Amino acid sequence: MKLRYLAVSALLMFVASFSSLTACDDVDKSLDCGHVCEQLKDCFGTNKDQCQTDCKKWADENKTNEGKLDDCAACIDDDKSCLENLGNCSGTCFFGSPPQQ
Repeated sequence: MKLRYLAVSALLMFVASFSSLTACDDVDKSLDCGHVCEQLKDCFGTNKDQCQTDCKKWADENKTNEGKLDDCAACIDDDKSCLENLGNCSGTCFFGSPPQQ
């Protein structure tokens, strides 16, 4: 009986840890999209809400897109001008809105 209880407890802990990792990924994407879209709004007048919706969908498509989003968000420096960020991050970021498919 104790062995069954331990096995069930271990399984529940595994499932809970996986769920929290997924939630952390979602929060990370939301923050990264917010950061990128805020920059696009400030520089180009992009609709931030629509940008965030498109960005999250795009990042959810695959791990490559998620990695590109992480790199872009890390590149943008809030202390630099739009022009500086555009020059520094143009190879890393999608300026305009996330690629549509």
